[in-house]
Amino acid sequence: MLECFYRLRQRIGSTEGLFGIHDTVVLAASASLNDDDRSLLLARLAEKRWAIYVARAVDRFHAWVLQVAPNQRMMSVQLLAEEGHKGMLCEPTSFHPPLDLHKDNMPPADVSMVWHAYMLNPRAYLEDCLRFGRLRLWHTRFPWQAAAEFVNSETFAYKPGQGAKGTFEHMTSIPYDNLSMKGERVVECPACYAVNRALWTTCVSDSPKSSFESLADGEAIIDGMLASGHGYCDKGLELNCLFCSKAITHERLAARRYQIRKLKPNFGL
Repeated sequence: MLECFYRLRQRIGSTEGLFGIHDTVVLAASASLNDDDRSLLLARLAEKRWAIYVARAVDRFHAWVLQVAPNQRMMSVQLLAEEGHKGMLCEPTSFHPPLDLHKDNMPPADVSMVWHAYMLNPRAYLEDCLRFGRLRLWHTRFPWQAAAEFVNSETFAYKPGQGAKGTFEHMTSIPYDNLSMKGERVVECPACYAVNRALWTTCVSDSPKSSFESLADGEAIIDGMLASGHGYCDKGLELNCLFCSKAITHERLAARRYQIRKLKPNFGL
């Protein structure tokens, strides 16, 4: 499964034109560069494709968690003090049994990858599971065996059955395949709560803007192009609400999520 994750990253990063990012911005403008320098610039394009893919995967993971582990008893300091000595955090209980994941309800590879990375940060993982009533998720071991059944032993490609695809799509109302998702994401305005739609990315590199003779010049041009995006997966999200005209940014969305969690701690993971 880990090899599957690795090859997924290699495949996404090297897919020419994915998310509007084309290798021609390097290949057509860097004739004087050697192969090593050209490879370094192409690697920057690959990293941007992968960053967009992972941002979409995180969004998909959140959608899956909200459905597969709905909110249960919320943990409090008092409840932890009362039940902590019973081993509540170490062993599942009738209130918090582990999730039953098998070949017919396994999440997609990208969602599994995000979940695995999340588990590798156990302190943050436990804290979130406690705060948002997700102890069932905490007590669930990563289903390596079930996941491995979907991995081709020769190509390491992830090929799920129709049962898993149907279950995920029915639960989340989003496609099983990350790349089959629409080019827009629903975004709630943090000021008036109206529904808006944001492109996943507006970063496009399809043709060289200018030629460059050195690696340093190429890095500056490529980095400038990759930083120019204003979509949901881009660092500089810029979107004006269609209803109240207030600017929607990552900072304001984060502040709104904090406020919601403070008022409604069972909002979500």
